[in-house]
Amino acid sequence: MRDTIQTDRSLLRDGVSKQSGTLEWLDPSYVQVEDRSMEELIEEAQQLAKELVFVDKNNQATGTWESFLIEDPVTYYQASETGRVSLRKQWASQLAAYVEDPERFLEDQPAKQKMSSPHTVLFLTFLKLLNHIKSQINGLTQRHLNFYYRERLGLSPKQAVPDMVNVLIELVEEDTELELKEGTVFLAGEDEEGNELHYTATQDTLINKATITQLKNVFVDKRTFTIQQIHLHHIETPDKGVSAMMEMALGTPDPGDALPDLPEGFEDISQLFEALDQNESVQRYVTEQLFLSIEEFQLIFQKQAQEQNGASADWQPVYELLEEAYRRKKRSIRKQELIEISEEKGFGPLLKDVYGDPDPGDRLPNYRGQEASFQRLFEDLKGPDLVIQQGASEFVEETLKLKESDFVLI
Repeated sequence: MRDTIQTDRSLLRDGVSKQSGTLEWLDPSYVQVEDRSMEELIEEAQQLAKELVFVDKNNQATGTWESFLIEDPVTYYQASETGRVSLRKQWASQLAAYVEDPERFLEDQPAKQKMSSPHTVLFLTFLKLLNHIKSQINGLTQRHLNFYYRERLGLSPKQAVPDMVNVLIELVEEDTELELKEGTVFLAGEDEEGNELHYTATQDTLINKATITQLKNVFVDKRTFTIQQIHLHHIETPDKGVSAMMEMALGTPDPGDALPDLPEGFEDISQLFEALDQNESVQRYVTEQLFLSIEEFQLIFQKQAQEQNGASADWQPVYELLEEAYRRKKRSIRKQELIEISEEKGFGPLLKDVYGDPDPGDRLPNYRGQEASFQRLFEDLKGPDLVIQQGASEFVEETLKLKESDFVLI
């Protein structure tokens, strides 16, 4: 049995995420405290050099340091003030380019000789070393955020979440099927840093040569009727459409089917109204089989009596209470189904029937890179890490549709 599969085809479908939607101006490095370039620092040094007096070996003032930071002093001092500004900027630009790529000046020996003179190299070395100070200054915002989030708020970085990919597997010609075991390793090349990428199968899968040979579409002319429409359609019947709309809401097993079998001795639903006050079996039928309260059942037949007596009746409250009775019926049926699953199969299958993704009974939704576990969620909710707590709380409320207190109770 092969437990390692080599693949050279990766389908990357990377959608939009919170990380990819981050605004760049919220990045701590977006605005830097010290953002001057090498060329700007040289130009500033040229300005300062004009103000610094140069003292020779005899301890005599003989001008300024300006001539040390220009290319050709003779040409420079013969130029106008505007020309001097241009010459300073030109020399600063050349020095900055030399620092970044000295090999660019290999063919220009005169310029290379001037830029590699001892005093110039010493000055440029100082500016390069200044980058270490710049990095520390510009990292102040990030360090302040780290201190605030970690020391004051007690937060910690999120744990790594494993990648998830979809793998397409095609059998070779001589094989008819392949049993892919959980944990099978797929080799997916290397990342940008040269590290091998390994992915493992999350569940057992049987691969065979079944293929789709034909696709067909079926058109269904489906019409939807409301309780009100059904009632109005049968309004001319002797019972004024009451039976029809009650069957639409409470028919068994499906809407529109006949109502549940009436209590013994009764043949028509309207007869229950007359015996409602004295017969306990009728009362149980109304509340347990029709999911109506006694008052709601009475209201339906009071409206019917008004219509039969020629008076106009407002049926809207009846439509609404029948819709609510239908919802109560569905909840009751679902509750009974879950009770049976829990008693016959246990708590795990019960969760999968409720939260299976995409269909009831399938695996639970992913939480932090793997199939959700109620035990792990509970531990994360009660753990010390505030970031993990928040993630667990959001998963419980948004994916499981539970209040956190209800989840803890479970």
